[in-house]
Amino acid sequence: MSRARYATRWNEDNCRPQCYGCNVMQQGRQYDFGLNLDRESEGLAEEMHQLSLTTVKFATWELEEMLQEYKEKVKSLES
Repeated sequence: MSRARYATRWNEDNCRPQCYGCNVMQQGRQYDFGLNLDRESEGLAEEMHQLSLTTVKFATWELEEMLQEYKEKVKSLES
């Protein structure tokens, strides 16, 4: 799902690497992206779609926790 969908913006199941051409110039090739998600785990694309339709409002502290968590993950990958 597009990062415009707040409910799935930071969901790790909705995050995969793509080249610039696919990600930016072709708007993420979302249909193909969904097919690939389903190859990894059947029904995952539909799960992401349904989640994207929900309304989510994160509190500031929740966003700060996510930021810290992802900083730690990046740091561990750099090690």
